[in-house]
Order: sequence, then structure tokens, then C-alpha cells
Amino acid sequence: GQLRIKKFLVIMDAFTNKELDNKDLAKMEHLDSRIKRIARGSGRTTNEVSELISEFKKFQVTKHASNRALIKC
Repeated sequence: GQLRIKKFLVIMDAFTNKELDNKDLAKMEHLDSRIKRIARGSGRTTNEVSELISEFKKFQVTKHASNRALIKC
């Protein structure tokens, strides 16, 4: 729970402002050099950075599904 959130926050601190503002963060999953840079900057592994990106993608999918359901109502 809280430990996982703290870990994600540390990783997010290593993102540039442009990366944080990018709504299509999911595309970054395929950019190994960027993931490596973020991992080095946050003191975390590339797997942990990829996990954060994967969680973000799941959140986006859920959010879009919820928005579509609200529109149909």
C-alpha cells in the first residue's frame, strides 16, 4: 500500500516535467534509454519503472471505460 505509493513517488520525481505532463506516458514503455535514465535517477530498477508505467496504463484504460459508461447514461 503506502510503501508502494512512496516507491512510485520516488520514481516520478526522476521524470522530467515534460514526461510528467505527457498524457501518453504509455508510449514511453518502449523507450529503454528513457526508462534506464529514470531508474538511475530514482535509485530504482528498470523493472520498477516499467511497473509504474504499466500501472498508469491500467489506470488510463479504467478511466476511459468509466467516462464512456457515464456518457451512455
